[in-house]
Amino acid sequence: MKKNAVLAIMLVLVISSAILGAALSNAVRPPAPRPPPGGGFPEGVDPNDSPLVMVKGAISTMNITIALMLIALYVRLYQELRSRFTLGLIVVMCSLLLYSATSSPVMQLFFGYRPYGMGPFFFIPDLFATVAMGFLLYLSLE
Repeated sequence: MKKNAVLAIMLVLVISSAILGAALSNAVRPPAPRPPPGGGFPEGVDPNDSPLVMVKGAISTMNITIALMLIALYVRLYQELRSRFTLGLIVVMCSLLLYSATSSPVMQLFFGYRPYGMGPFFFIPDLFATVAMGFLLYLSLE
């Protein structure tokens, strides 16, 4: 029963972080650029990418949440085992945490960059990272 409760809490955290990431991405997103006089958007700028920015915001925020949970699990495991492998897992998860944080559209928009113009390739790498970290989380709870 305890394991099911932990899984349920983690699932709620991941889902709520996805909703928060989508909301934050939408809230801090600047308005879509207007086409310059004479027509057409500059190359690489697509005003229709805004839903993709929300998807990427949700996925990257989920990644940050999962990475933080895994780091906490691995630090606790390292304190028990003092294994070099566990220490390596902590380093890898810290790296994935930094990747997720810096690829977040919220972070990019906070520093004044516009995350437009990449289509679905804008969020697909984050989706693969989510799947990988999700499996690590599942295996770590066993």
